[in-house]
Amino acid sequence: MDVRPDGSGCDLVRDTALRSAAVPFLSTGDGLIHTVLREPVLPGSDATTILDPYPYAEIDPRTGTVVRRAWPGSGFRYDTLRMAGTIAPGGVVLQGTVTGVVRIAGR
Repeated sequence: MDVRPDGSGCDLVRDTALRSAAVPFLSTGDGLIHTVLREPVLPGSDATTILDPYPYAEIDPRTGTVVRRAWPGSGFRYDTLRMAGTIAPGGVVLQGTVTGVVRIAGR
């Protein structure tokens, strides 16, 4: 969404089929949106299951393109419960899950 310069409202700029499982946040350091996605175990399905994969993603906010993925894991143990992640020094991402904290490193 873009806010109109005159403050009269908002306009839809782009829509996406990506489903964020965590609170997405925009990093001012790299200009990317960081989040964990929840993808269906059955491609093309909208259903959710306890086996769903939870890939970490960095998304270009201008295009909506995923520019980097990492693989924390699949299944309910990797469910983020909509918690926000944190970028630690060195670009390491720490993301809370149902069973603890996942460390996502390597660029």
